[in-house]
Amino acid sequence: MCGIVGYVGRAHAMPILLDGLRRLEYRGYDSAGLAVVDAGQLDTRKCAGRIAALAQLVKNEPVAGSLGISHTRWATHGKVNDENAHPHFDASGKLALVHNGVIENYQALKDELVRSGDTKFRSDTDTEVLAHLIGKLYDDSCASTVDASGKKARLFDAVRAALRQVIGTYGIALVHADVPDFMIGARRGSPLVLGVGDGENFLASDVSAIVAHTRDAVYLNDFDVVAAGPDKFEISSLAGDITEHPVSKVDFTAEDVGKGDYPHYMLKEIFEQPNTVRDAMRGRLNSEESTAKLGGLNMGPPQLRDVGRIVLTGCGTALHAARVGEYLIERMASIPTEVDYASEFRHRNTPMTPETLVFAISQSGETADTLGALRESRRKGFRTLGICNNVASTIARESDGGVYMHAGPEIGVAATKSFTSQLTILTLLGLLFGRMRNLATAEGTRMIEAFAEGHPSAELKHGVIALIRPDLPSIFIAPDDSVFSKNLNNIEQVKARKGPIIALTSGNCTKHLKGIADEIVVLPEAPDYVMPILTVIPLQLLAYHLAVELGRDVDKPRNLAKSVTVE
Repeated sequence: MCGIVGYVGRAHAMPILLDGLRRLEYRGYDSAGLAVVDAGQLDTRKCAGRIAALAQLVKNEPVAGSLGISHTRWATHGKVNDENAHPHFDASGKLALVHNGVIENYQALKDELVRSGDTKFRSDTDTEVLAHLIGKLYDDSCASTVDASGKKARLFDAVRAALRQVIGTYGIALVHADVPDFMIGARRGSPLVLGVGDGENFLASDVSAIVAHTRDAVYLNDFDVVAAGPDKFEISSLAGDITEHPVSKVDFTAEDVGKGDYPHYMLKEIFEQPNTVRDAMRGRLNSEESTAKLGGLNMGPPQLRDVGRIVLTGCGTALHAARVGEYLIERMASIPTEVDYASEFRHRNTPMTPETLVFAISQSGETADTLGALRESRRKGFRTLGICNNVASTIARESDGGVYMHAGPEIGVAATKSFTSQLTILTLLGLLFGRMRNLATAEGTRMIEAFAEGHPSAELKHGVIALIRPDLPSIFIAPDDSVFSKNLNNIEQVKARKGPIIALTSGNCTKHLKGIADEIVVLPEAPDYVMPILTVIPLQLLAYHLAVELGRDVDKPRNLAKSVTVE
């Protein structure tokens, strides 16, 4: 949920750290901070509020140095204030640490530190406990005189020793005033990537933060610990064993994560959808056989025919996409399909037969609950496939196969192009398993859920009708399909109660809605199975313009973050 950026090299660290944070602000914007090491001194600036407040602070009080870490916070432990903003420090004040994740046993660790005489805690966060623990282990190991090289090795050892005591999740970056050309990162359950440059190296919780500086990246695995200087890096396990990792080429540029000429990321990403839907389909349609080619599933025809049950799991927007997939597959292939909240799937003993196929859907490929569901499914021996937008993500790496969305970076917190890409892929899966019926999407409602609730049309008489009033518009998704007449009946009932009506429709149905609906949005005629993709786009635009009209922060809605990487 939080954003982390680290830099070691020969350039001025502060502008690189701030630029990276701006690119990660969608991950959290409760508070922000940075720490820079220069001439053996640790200098820090941090404050509650957004990154603009931190930028103003460092403008008024500049920091210098070519080694540093920075952080934008989405609060989990402790109030939103200056004291709880990252970085956090050890008792000596020489070690600074930033953290994304949750230390579940932080209270037990803190109690032990207090018993040993460490009472210099300044915040309410779990992160500060980890900083103190690492600092204590390092200081204890340096009780005797140690040269610069020895200090690096002992700091590396102290980090590994501390993390072996941690229960929970973490993506961390830290620096120490004793070692002015050396930073350390580690991950377990929270993403962390190493950017490899020429005479400089980077750490980030998402590669979009550093793609302006390098497109060479090493994606760390759980329990990896990396130590990086300007010209080299070393990755080891918590036990200290050296591990080898490939350097991957990032498949997008800094321009791809910019707003271009658009006022907001959300609007830009809405208008990118013709291309992203096309990219999701490219090379995957077999028109001669009216089916789809999805080689990434790593399943041959016999295995596909043997699938007797499908479980679709995800969180938030991905869960809405899964609900479309549920109707799609059951209608077209008569395969029993269910949608499960990822957060519940992993914690309940769902009866599953051996022929069950599980799909884990996540835009980022790092959603903590979805990743947990994937791991639980694989632990039980079920084939588990991923649908995600990051080919180097943890879900992509740990699944048995899957389908890559090809949607490109999505920065706006409200999902737009990733949702239609997920629908496209689920439609392709439907073509693989059979045909589907039309399903009106609930995702547009998710974007404006502060003002409305979405319900199946058939549920109107079962309570929803009590909400109808002259100042509350009802939006009906009523395309030209087999249930249009029933939709029209419900629209008439709302009209009779003086409720304003906005209708999304298609084909010949327009003439039936004239004189009944106050506003009619005519959709292009299309086969039923692609109608969910078309119906969501007007709802995205409605949500966008409604938020702008109300003066809301379109790209960063209150209390929400883009990638939910903590439980």
